[in-house]
Amino acid sequence: MSTIETQTFLMDAVRGTLARAFCGEGVHVDSSGAFDGIDWNLAGQKPCGSPHSIFQVLNHIVYWQDKCLRVMLGEDVHWPTCAVEGWPGAEAPDSEGDWRAMVERYKSELEDVATRLEDAELLAEQGKFTRLEVLRQTSSHNSYHLGQVALLRRMLGAWPPPCGGHTW
Repeated sequence: MSTIETQTFLMDAVRGTLARAFCGEGVHVDSSGAFDGIDWNLAGQKPCGSPHSIFQVLNHIVYWQDKCLRVMLGEDVHWPTCAVEGWPGAEAPDSEGDWRAMVERYKSELEDVATRLEDAELLAEQGKFTRLEVLRQTSSHNSYHLGQVALLRRMLGAWPPPCGGHTW
C-alpha cells in the first residue's frame, strides 16, 4: 500500500469511528433517540441532588454541537471564557413545543455533523484546534452527557427510551 493509500485508509477509518461515536453505535445508547419519549414537564425536573435537568443537559449539548458545526463550516468560533457560558437556557422548557424544538435541533445537528464529516479536511486547523480535534472532543462530550441523560431518565422513572435501554 502506498503512502497516499495508507493515509486515505486511515482517514476513512477515522471518519467511520467518529460517525459511530456520534450516533451512539456499540455500547452507547442511540444518540438520536436518547431524548425520545420524555414528557416536556419531566424534562425540566431535577432529581434530588442533580445539578441539572434533562433540558439543561440538552441545551448544553446543543451549544457545543453548534460550535462543532461552525468549526466544520470554517467559521471563526468564540470559545467561552468560563464553564457557565456553556450552559445556556432555562432549567425547564416553557412548553411542549419548546422541548420538541430543542430535541429536533439536537437531532438535526447530529445529521449535519455526520454529513460534514464525510467531506471535511479533518486535519485543517480552525483557530486553535483541527477539525478532527473538535469532532473528537464533541463526540466524547456528547457521550459523557448522554450518559447523564440516561441516569437522569432512570432517576425520573422515564427509562428506557422508545429505542430501547440495552446498548448491545
